Amino acid sequence: MVKKLYQLFALCILGMFVFASCKSAPKPESAEQPAPVVQPEPQPAPAPDTSKEDAERNAAALADIEAARNKAIEAGAETFCPDELSALDKALRALKDSLAQNPADTTVAEKAPDLTLRYKALEKAARALAAKDAVDSLGLAQFDPDSYAEGEAALDTLGQADPLADDAQTLSDTAEKAADAYIKVLAAGVSGARGKAINAGADAYCADDLAKLDESLNALGQEYERNPSDNSLPGKGRDLAAQYQALEQAALDAAYASLAESAKAERTAAVQAKARVDGIKSEVTEKDAYGSAQTALAHGDELLAGRDAKNAIAEYRNAREIFDAVFERVSIKRQQASEAMRRATEQTAEVEAFAQQADNVEAEEVNAEGEEE
Repeated sequence: MVKKLYQLFALCILGMFVFASCKSAPKPESAEQPAPVVQPEPQPAPAPDTSKEDAERNAAALADIEAARNKAIEAGAETFCPDELSALDKALRALKDSLAQNPADTTVAEKAPDLTLRYKALEKAARALAAKDAVDSLGLAQFDPDSYAEGEAALDTLGQADPLADDAQTLSDTAEKAADAYIKVLAAGVSGARGKAINAGADAYCADDLAKLDESLNALGQEYERNPSDNSLPGKGRDLAAQYQALEQAALDAAYASLAESAKAERTAAVQAKARVDGIKSEVTEKDAYGSAQTALAHGDELLAGRDAKNAIAEYRNAREIFDAVFERVSIKRQQASEAMRRATEQTAEVEAFAQQADNVEAEEVNAEGEEE
């Protein structure tokens, strides 16, 4: 048993030597290679913080919107375009709410120019309506009906538009067309009112007041040349046109007062002429002419009561001339009749004298015959 174990152990040792002899020869040791250098991947630069710049840009954009809104209110948007102003203000509040949550919200600056332009369009529309109101209230459309029609067409277009949905630039262009048209009508109206005042006699009866208004008109013209989009122009134009219209009435009153004095003088003359006619009892012999003169006198009174002194003067003058003509004709006839009566009286006296003379001659002859006997 021990012998067998010894043999088995020997075989194992032998096998180990055989296995070891079968291995390949070991490689020669090589020089140690340096470890490869690992380059770190580049890291992206940190994004710059633009929140401050965005907030400043948003604040500037909001200031532009507020400025445009203030100009629209200055032009009268609260009075003439309250619904459109309310719609734009709602959009502005939404924009402000967005900024309150994020002052650097980049979408605000993108939306701001469009809303600013819409407020500017509203300003022009309000200015157009203010000028139209001045023209309509003073009846000035007659002085430039073509431009008035252009303004009406532009306003009709704006009336059908959506202040938030339609193209902002188109709205602005249309509103500007309306404003320009109505301002043109208003300017023509001021000039027309001035012309009517002069025709009424303002240069003769109200020369100082006319000169003052003309100075204001020149100043307004210069303002328009400097800034045709000045929102104060409609109001100033309205005031000036109204003052020229008041001056026209003042001139008419002064002219009437002067004419009324002349009319009263003409009436007095006509009444005196009538009295002369009545004094010679000619209303019967000149019935038709006398009636015409009476009618003219009465018509003159009606015209004078209606402040038409000019035509009243014509009627009074006509009545006086008819009365004078009647008086002259009747006077001539009476003179002719008197002359005829004088001549007839003279002829009667002559006949009577001749008859008396004949009687005397006859008596003398009778006496003579008696003496002879």
